[in-house]
Amino acid sequence: MAKPGFLARIVEFSELSPVWYMTTPKDASNATTLAIKQFRLCSEDFVLPPGIGLPGRVWSSQQPEWIVDVSAYSETYFLRNQIANACGIKAGFGVPVIVNHQVLAVLVL
Repeated sequence: MAKPGFLARIVEFSELSPVWYMTTPKDASNATTLAIKQFRLCSEDFVLPPGIGLPGRVWSSQQPEWIVDVSAYSETYFLRNQIANACGIKAGFGVPVIVNHQVLAVLVL
């Protein structure tokens, strides 16, 4: 059984969880940081229902999904394709958080 406040911590964590992989050197510049922030800002406007986009597919299937190269897919499969390409995003990964056989959240990395 979850401790009191457990859901609040999950919600807080999930709001901060987006991590985007970029093909940049280890000494990433401020431009890299800005690109990641821009991708996140653009992504926040998307509403992805179950079955649609990476988070929606993970929600519906209750299974993790890894996309090695998001640029290799059309916007019908990875809805933020053009935004990812413009920001230099390379890969995506979604993981469902399941409680009592129901998806509570999808963490997208």
